[in-house]
Amino acid sequence: MNAFAALTRRNWRCYARDHGAVFFSLLGPLFIVVLYLLFLRKLNMQGSNIPGVAHLVDAWVAAGIVATACLTTCLAGYSVMVRDRESRVSRDFAVAPASAAQVFGSYVASSALIGTIMSAIALVASQVYVKAYGGPWFGFGPAAAMVGLILLSVFSSAGLFGFIMSFIHTQAALTGVNVVTGIMSGFLVGSYIPPVVLPRGVLDFMSVLPCFHSAVLMRGVTMTRTLAHAFTGADGPRARAQFNLDEGVSFRFAGHLVPSWVSIAWLAVSGLLGFGAMLLVLRHRRRR
Repeated sequence: MNAFAALTRRNWRCYARDHGAVFFSLLGPLFIVVLYLLFLRKLNMQGSNIPGVAHLVDAWVAAGIVATACLTTCLAGYSVMVRDRESRVSRDFAVAPASAAQVFGSYVASSALIGTIMSAIALVASQVYVKAYGGPWFGFGPAAAMVGLILLSVFSSAGLFGFIMSFIHTQAALTGVNVVTGIMSGFLVGSYIPPVVLPRGVLDFMSVLPCFHSAVLMRGVTMTRTLAHAFTGADGPRARAQFNLDEGVSFRFAGHLVPSWVSIAWLAVSGLLGFGAMLLVLRHRRRR
């Protein structure tokens, strides 16, 4: 256990010292923030007569930023593993007083640790931004729910990216994956363009991705208070339900409204599938 903790701590320090890895881990959230400040905020409010639409949009993008951070920071957390492979440091661990399971587990643990810490920072920054523009505090309950969703999303991302990283052996390849993921992550979670304007086939594809489920769940939390104030009156529930579908607070798959528990279950299952596939790949390589 001491070897595992020491390796995990070492991986964290290597990540923190690598400014390039830190930058790439925040590339996705930075893209959303820049595009949002430049034109997306005004574009999403244009022509809307919903009361408090500015606060709605701010809470909407806050969820996207956190969901994207859960994705990109976990990927960057595996940069140490790829660097160790390329520099053959991983071979030195074969003669170190640590088992292969401890070495492998330390990479996974550091990725999850990095993802959790950086996503929590993104959550705090998003709340500060929402409040700075006059929006409400999330509140203790929603904040606790967001922490739980961060942990679940990080579990899913760490598992899936762990499997993908099983096939990456050079820093150059990792940089390519980082850039593509950072740029595409905002689109994949539905933060660049509201789902209502996307073709049905594209939306169905996104609906399979765990990161999209993560963003949907987080929007339901960050927008709780703003939605309650925005949709009142006799037709409030119907208008709110349609708004939720249009903006990705809820979604349909194969014509059926997907309940929250399905999204939660899919995040957990996708993480388990990723870890399982990664273990199978590593076991196959060790036998060779």
